[in-house]
Amino acid sequence: MAITVKKELFMLALVTEPNVRKAYEKVNISNNTAYKWLNDKEFQSAFTQFKREMMRATTARLQSHTTNAVDVLSQIMVDENAPANARVQSVRTILEYAYKGIELEDIAERVDRLEDLYRNQ
Repeated sequence: MAITVKKELFMLALVTEPNVRKAYEKVNISNNTAYKWLNDKEFQSAFTQFKREMMRATTARLQSHTTNAVDVLSQIMVDENAPANARVQSVRTILEYAYKGIELEDIAERVDRLEDLYRNQ
């Protein structure tokens, strides 16, 4: 089963519409066709890849705004006229994600070491 333009449109509709019915109606295919595609291994694989690519693009967009987000949090944190709860939440958010970043770096380093050990066996 080749991945046609219609199937790609259906994939897009699946991630933008609230349910399968609205997705297949949007691309003008039948219920039977939609579920035939959804049960097809090749379609499932292509759809999984499609969602991964969408998430990569979304993540890249989010990451492009991280510097601005940290700037806003920092401004709120030091603004003595900001409500106390907003300042505390900014501090909490900055610290929480800083710690998470270190944890992720530590985990990545441990995984790298384990992979090296496994390769060298």
